[in-house]
Amino acid sequence: MDTLTSICRALITLCISIFFSNVLLAQTTTERVDAAIMQAMTAQNVPGLSVAIVKNGTIVFSKGYGLADRERNIPVTTQTRFAIASVSKTITGVAVMQLVEEGKIRLDADINTYLPFQVRNPNFPSTPITVQMVMTHTSSLNDGPTLFSDFVVPGDSPIPLADFMRRSITSSGDLFGKSAEFSTKAPGTEYKYANMGTSLLGYLVEVVAAQPFNQYCNQRIFTPLCMNATRWLLSEFDSTTVARPYTKSGSMLVRRPYTGFPDYPDGQIRTNVLDMSKYLWSLLNNGRSLTNGQILRPETLRRILTPFVPNDNMGLHFFFTELDGRDTAWGHAGGLDDAAAEMNFVRSGSDSIGVIFMANTSMSSASSAALWRSLIDIGRDIAPNPRNPVQCTLSTSVRETTRQTQNLRVGISPNPASEQLSVRFAEQNITGKGVLVRLVDVLGRTVFSQQDVHGDVQIPLSNIAQGSYYLVVSDGGSILATKQIVKM
Repeated sequence: MDTLTSICRALITLCISIFFSNVLLAQTTTERVDAAIMQAMTAQNVPGLSVAIVKNGTIVFSKGYGLADRERNIPVTTQTRFAIASVSKTITGVAVMQLVEEGKIRLDADINTYLPFQVRNPNFPSTPITVQMVMTHTSSLNDGPTLFSDFVVPGDSPIPLADFMRRSITSSGDLFGKSAEFSTKAPGTEYKYANMGTSLLGYLVEVVAAQPFNQYCNQRIFTPLCMNATRWLLSEFDSTTVARPYTKSGSMLVRRPYTGFPDYPDGQIRTNVLDMSKYLWSLLNNGRSLTNGQILRPETLRRILTPFVPNDNMGLHFFFTELDGRDTAWGHAGGLDDAAAEMNFVRSGSDSIGVIFMANTSMSSASSAALWRSLIDIGRDIAPNPRNPVQCTLSTSVRETTRQTQNLRVGISPNPASEQLSVRFAEQNITGKGVLVRLVDVLGRTVFSQQDVHGDVQIPLSNIAQGSYYLVVSDGGSILATKQIVKM
């Protein structure tokens, strides 16, 4: 009996030791992540940040830090939406590769095979620009000098993607040399990171799929992955669920409006870390979706994650980083004046690990890189958590706007017009507090505005210069309808 008692006591002691060791490990893990995050936030003056670590199909860590809105004292949670800037480019790349899978796009094809207008570097008019060149930032298409200043507006941009691309990347376009320009190096011979290249890929998807790019992504990527909180346009959700962006002025943080730009496929996604965990899960699991399908075939994903420009660490619209000679991490960074994000993942070895963080102000590239590397290292030491698998129910859908984008029935006459433009709405569409009606020029500058519209509007045109304009109808910053008009 004494021997049995001793054995039982030893077993109990061992179980207690294991239990407290696990508790200590959990505390240590949380403290390590907290320390890494708080160090970066303090050093970079970041008001709010959200993070998640995915390992072997489970979310092993997720947490929000700081404030989503400093003035209203709203804390960041794991469901807070942030702008993820150029991390968005990976979604655009996936959309292109879905159509490559289906045989609707060829990577080695001249991009003019698919476009309704011709795109050529005027310095090399006989050299084709292939889809693969655009996917690897070697197309010779570069960002123009005013892309980041002249075309960023509060809310969604009123300029349609198709119109902006035609006007920007054809040598006869009125925005050529402003929003986009071409290199003096031949297509395929020089790597140069270009936002407008990604925008061209988004437009390519729009043309080939015969539907707006944002809607294509909703149907083919976000819905299969149950990314209910992820959208390209502010008009697609309640913008109050998005962390308030801030720019920096010395040591001060300056509150910014939510903004948009016509080249949105290069960096305008708003999402949260729970949704991006689902995306990471798919990338770590051979392109599987969460609805019993594939967003990409395994062989397509391998093709994406194959170095195409080794000197620049580039695959097909994803970048890679060698980690201490042990592993290769794939992903993308994102940065704007008022946003920062990193998504990176490791697929080699016995463990698959992915990290995502997003912040509501800018961070230096060195600080961002140091943070995601630290999170990968911490993730190696965390055991998978089978009680918190990546699944559809991790992120609930937030309230959508009651008036869906581009579904508002608007009649305008005459068009072209000279003295006055009449705007008519279907009565059932304009209820409640009304909408904002604006007339903007081709650069998005407002020339007429009327708030709280419930019925027909008469817009005087006599003092407006001849040319093309856009009629924009919006509600709370969300664009409901856009129509092009001509002033004679």
